[in-house]
Amino acid sequence: MEVRAASPQQRTMLKQYLSNIAFADKARVLELGCGAGPIAEVLAQWPRVAKVVGLNLSPGLLKKGREQRGTIFNLAFRGGDGRSLPFMRPRNPNERSLNHG
Repeated sequence: MEVRAASPQQRTMLKQYLSNIAFADKARVLELGCGAGPIAEVLAQWPRVAKVVGLNLSPGLLKKGREQRGTIFNLAFRGGDGRSLPFMRPRNPNERSLNHG
């Protein structure tokens, strides 16, 4: 995913995809299955997005994401599978979850 997400064609497609999402001001976004976070990184820099949480099962990918993207102030990585999300408040209009399998 890292290599594919870095390609100019994939970056263009991602930006087109994200342009169709109506993010609320100061949006909090959860990316399910974030891997090492190449898409979460783009989301963290997206207009109106205040916070991004990348969720993944793989400790190795989470470690890689933290190492590569740990300086992005509004991006955090968490371990988990999406069945229990205690850090997301229900029905908050400023929150979105993305899964792009």
